[in-house]
Amino acid sequence: MSFALSSRLISLYGDHELRAKCLKTNGTEVDSSINLNNILGNDNGTFAVGRSRFAKSARRVRINGTVLEAQLKRKDETWSHDVVDLNVFIGNHDGHLQKCVLISSESAR
Repeated sequence: MSFALSSRLISLYGDHELRAKCLKTNGTEVDSSINLNNILGNDNGTFAVGRSRFAKSARRVRINGTVLEAQLKRKDETWSHDVVDLNVFIGNHDGHLQKCVLISSESAR
């Protein structure tokens, strides 16, 4: 289940922690967060779902709705702009933001 429909006040804390107020199944709302550094990496200037530590080679990281964007460093030391839709692989599970199964990183573009 994607998180956007059952969450509000979606924000980025620092450059890698996604925060939101998420609905639980009983209708109450709780604060939740997930460390994106544990589920996103940098593959030569492109976000890589299922990898880790993208933030150590990223700058100008920001969020717009559910879309994370950043400049990511390539192997040749140049910077590449990339975006990834977090709603594709992060869900709200009873008030907790969690990584969901993703078939391909391409589906998050």
